Amino acid sequence: MLVPYNSEDLAFANEATTGASASPFVVAVKLAGINGLDHVLNGAICMFVFSASNTDLYIASRTLYGLASNGDAPAIFRKTDSRGVPIYALGFSSLFCLLAYMNVADDSKVVFGYF
Repeated sequence: MLVPYNSEDLAFANEATTGASASPFVVAVKLAGINGLDHVLNGAICMFVFSASNTDLYIASRTLYGLASNGDAPAIFRKTDSRGVPIYALGFSSLFCLLAYMNVADDSKVVFGYF
């Protein structure tokens, strides 16, 4: 699908910094006139983002667990629950995820300015 360079919808998408209208793929689907596909595309993007963040959280917690097992990180990160999930490493890794999602808002500049 193609979007003309002088499209009003594309100009609005370039000005929008967040939201579904900021995606040129959604603009292309709307211009093609396929009803409902823009919502499917937005849902797929949300699922891809959730999957990537879930994978990164898994990798971060297991890396921290491995470092603790080698003695390169505090031993508390070796603690696992009955299913083998490194709960303290997962909790610590989740804190960084919250910081990343907080950075989406404009008000986060104030918080990050404290450091």
